[in-house]
Amino acid sequence: MADEFDATGPLPQGLMLIEASAGTGKTYTLAALAVRSIAEENVAAASLCLVTFTEAATAELRGRLRAALGHTLAHLSGDDDHHPDAVIDALGSDPTLRSVYARRVEKALAELDTAWITTIHGWCARVLGSAGVWQATQGTLVQDDDDVTETLHDVLVARYALSGDLPAEVADIARAVRIRLAMPLAVMQRIEPHDLSNATAAKQRKLDEGLQRVERADELVQLVDDIVAEVANRRRRSGRQTFDGLLEETRNLLFGPRHGEVIDGLRSRFEVVLIDEFQDTDQMQWDIFRRAFHDPSVSTAPGALRRLVLVGDPKQSIYRFRAAELSAYLQARHAAGAQVRTLRINRRSDPAVLSGVEHLLQGTTYGDEAVRFEPVRAPEGTPRSRLYGLPGPALQLRRVDGVPTDMTSLRRAVRSDVAFVVNRLLASGLELDDASVEGARRPLRPADIAVLT
Repeated sequence: MADEFDATGPLPQGLMLIEASAGTGKTYTLAALAVRSIAEENVAAASLCLVTFTEAATAELRGRLRAALGHTLAHLSGDDDHHPDAVIDALGSDPTLRSVYARRVEKALAELDTAWITTIHGWCARVLGSAGVWQATQGTLVQDDDDVTETLHDVLVARYALSGDLPAEVADIARAVRIRLAMPLAVMQRIEPHDLSNATAAKQRKLDEGLQRVERADELVQLVDDIVAEVANRRRRSGRQTFDGLLEETRNLLFGPRHGEVIDGLRSRFEVVLIDEFQDTDQMQWDIFRRAFHDPSVSTAPGALRRLVLVGDPKQSIYRFRAAELSAYLQARHAAGAQVRTLRINRRSDPAVLSGVEHLLQGTTYGDEAVRFEPVRAPEGTPRSRLYGLPGPALQLRRVDGVPTDMTSLRRAVRSDVAFVVNRLLASGLELDDASVEGARRPLRPADIAVLT
């Protein structure tokens, strides 16, 4: 079990991984680390690099950091002795440093636009632009991959128009090409058949059939690689750039003949690099960050980099739909060594719900023994629940019996049961703390209920 991260404790040096569940203050922690770096170490705004994975998250992170700097400056410049935010309060605890910290924070606030606060794709575009590899004005950055379909059909027609003997269905080939484009570092390994030299005639026939399938699989692998190469060639000629392409070009730059000057430049410019939502990282992205900011063997200059902090929820690395790779997360965890921390205070959920989740999931692992369920707690003094009169535990599992196993019947049964539960809750006299009137309660309303599917 990792030690708990203390936002007011010693600032991390080098690589640190902070594992955090939903509601435990990941964005707050990143903003706090940035503010403390500015105030305590005189890190300039231009030497800050904060990376996250969506435009919305980027806007929130920028806003949270600006607000945190503003609140810190107001506290340090005022006469109040205590602030409810523990980090801001700690910064103002030494009267001899308040004016020094205030000047640094004020300067950073005025220059915040010089900080790199961006998505990973925005970061890659800046790196490539700075190195003269790619300029947004020279090509078109697109989210769609319509060109994949066009290239796929051109290659298939050229190779199989006469025979029609495709190694797989067109839809399956297209899916494989898109996966290969998104995960160019994935290793495809051939599965060798067992030795059946002494097998019976029937088993030998099965072996022969299996070998034929392997040969077609090898043909399919080569076909996919050829289509991917042709897609890349066409994109290069047309100046068309995709988000996956930005990542691949950045990695090629950091591993190419100019890697020394590029990496030296990045490490000299940035003193603090903070990466949010790191659980969504794949092998390509971890290669980029590791190479740029952590690998000691590729930089000839000492650089200015003080810390590289990765923040994420490893439990989410198992979700294939997020395109994350658990193996990449585990590599980063291993690289962090003893500097793995966790956030344990959940400020979003009722304590009764947290207790139920812990009872249900205690001891669970997620794809690897290193990724375990970590219990979290509510802040001290939090009421056990904002709901009064709840029938039964705060977390309940429901089972619907006696239903045919076809999906239509199951869905109908679950929907009916959800409607029954919602109606029962609304009719049960449940009350909530009234946020608009201190100490008051109000009846549960339909708008208080969310149904996730």
